[in-house]
Amino acid sequence: MAHPPAPWAIEPLRHWTHRLLAAMIQLLTSVFVQPVMEDPKAQQTPLKKNRRSRADSIREALPPGPLSSIAKRAARQALSFVHILTWIPNYSKDDIVCDIIAGITIGLTMLPQSLAYALLAGLSPQYGLYSSFVGTLIYIVFGTVKEVSIGPTSLMALLTYEYTRDHPVEFVILLTFLTGCMELLFGILHLGVLVDFISAPVLSGFTAATSVVIGEAQMKGLLGIKYKSVGFIDNVWKLFSHMKETKPGDAILGVSSMIFLLSFRKLKDIPVGKLFSDGKLPNESNPKARVVEKILWFLTIGRNALIVLIGGILSFVFERNWGVAPFALSGQIDPGFPSFQPPPFQATYANTTYNFGEMASELGTGILIVPVVSVLVNIAIAKAYGTLIMLALGFLTPYFYYIPRATLSAVLICAVMFMADFGIYKKLWQTSKQDFLAAILTFVVCLLLGIEIGLLLGVALNCGHLLYLWARPRINVEHKKMPGGRDYLMVTLDTGLYFPAIEFIRMELGRIGVSEGDGVQPLVLNCEHFKGLDYSAAMGFVSVMKEYKKRAQPIVLMNLKDDALSLLQKLCVYDAIHCTSEGELAAILYGEITDSEDTVLLNGVITAPSDGMDTPSPERHLSLDVGDGGSDPKALQ
Repeated sequence: MAHPPAPWAIEPLRHWTHRLLAAMIQLLTSVFVQPVMEDPKAQQTPLKKNRRSRADSIREALPPGPLSSIAKRAARQALSFVHILTWIPNYSKDDIVCDIIAGITIGLTMLPQSLAYALLAGLSPQYGLYSSFVGTLIYIVFGTVKEVSIGPTSLMALLTYEYTRDHPVEFVILLTFLTGCMELLFGILHLGVLVDFISAPVLSGFTAATSVVIGEAQMKGLLGIKYKSVGFIDNVWKLFSHMKETKPGDAILGVSSMIFLLSFRKLKDIPVGKLFSDGKLPNESNPKARVVEKILWFLTIGRNALIVLIGGILSFVFERNWGVAPFALSGQIDPGFPSFQPPPFQATYANTTYNFGEMASELGTGILIVPVVSVLVNIAIAKAYGTLIMLALGFLTPYFYYIPRATLSAVLICAVMFMADFGIYKKLWQTSKQDFLAAILTFVVCLLLGIEIGLLLGVALNCGHLLYLWARPRINVEHKKMPGGRDYLMVTLDTGLYFPAIEFIRMELGRIGVSEGDGVQPLVLNCEHFKGLDYSAAMGFVSVMKEYKKRAQPIVLMNLKDDALSLLQKLCVYDAIHCTSEGELAAILYGEITDSEDTVLLNGVITAPSDGMDTPSPERHLSLDVGDGGSDPKALQ
């Protein structure tokens, strides 16, 4: 017989649902309706307090009970993943205006560049527009940083072409889908720390090589040459081999477009204030100067769109009056938005049908390389940018037919021209030959073997250098004296201690104890830089302790962390001799109590003597039991 539902789950459920809907309505209303405050002082309340009061009011709208706690937990989860819920209640009219201006400004820059990125990836121009607005609109809802965005870049277009060359567009779509899955997995596993292993010199060499590869790849579009190539060297060879096929119309338009773009890039640097200075107002306060500065700034930002517009008008005039343009055009672009459907897990190409496994096999290492490299790519963008791209897809795609390919190539070349910072190599040569070598090797390998291989080589060089520092730490040896005048050796390692370094340190400690301590002076190992110990390092210490025990030379660990000390005691099975100060060290070695530290060591434990009681000088036991047939205690008076 079925049990009846719980009493709170019947009629209260309907009431709770009504209250939850009311809370949602209140949340939506707060987005579009500004609360009216009767108290003028309340209007001066900081934004953070307003936001908190709204959240509190929404929580108060939920009735108490089990479902209310579930709803609150669900609301917290929603706020952590759907980040738009945290900022849109306070989205003001000023924010809207600023985002529209920023979106239009950046959109005018990225709209022609996205068309060029699609051509660089070997795709039709509309795919550059598709990739421009979809990711941006999704990031509005889930993104946490308003200054960053998701969109097409020259680097990702180049990598896409490398792994999907001579394949249909289904392979490109599948690669982007799998790249997104891999990046989602990276985020879940918090693998963003891997990017920290890419040093600035390696990144500089990688960026410089990327700009050279992309710029050289666009030369054929700039000159109107057509050929297929594989890799940078092959591209350079075929470029010079087909140089005689250069089309004058494309070359003239392409070079003129580059001159235009580079000239307009400097418009914002014109000292307008000095030209309009009248001696009455400061240069920055002159209204005419400010207007001209804004105009020049807008022309600088929108130079890409402006040159594309000029090239399109020229193409239209030639097509209308003479029937054909003297340079290559972008061609027909499919209007409208792409169809929303799952990515293709099957494709037919060259009379061969590929299933998902075969398509993934054709993509090869690109499934891993593309998402790893993509974390390096960031471009500034605003929320309104996606809207501008959508408007372009909806209304302007028929006119994209007239955009000259040479102009798009010029836009892309000028965009990557300033990515490389070749001035850093002189600084690296003067400051660090090792970083200079890493940057040069990354740059050369990127050009010769591919940008992804060059990047991986640079990361391998960084990791190798870090491993070497761990495996060969610097050892500082100091001859010190106790407050009573007794000598001892203080040995300090500049890094932590893990298994790659234990054999090196074991040999060095043995050598230091004999050569500098004459086999009798106590050796104090300063462990303040130790982050921890592993099993191999702990067993290495056992070997060191055995060696010092045989020649009756004391060895003490100073400033060893509790977790590392516990590991030594568990694995090595010996009374670890350790201290945290020179006062404790004197008590351990010689039974002396210094003025600064009123402590003694009793059976491996630091204790303080009781007031008014005579504390005899205890024996100091250096006992080591490591399963070698027994222990041989030594007493130090």
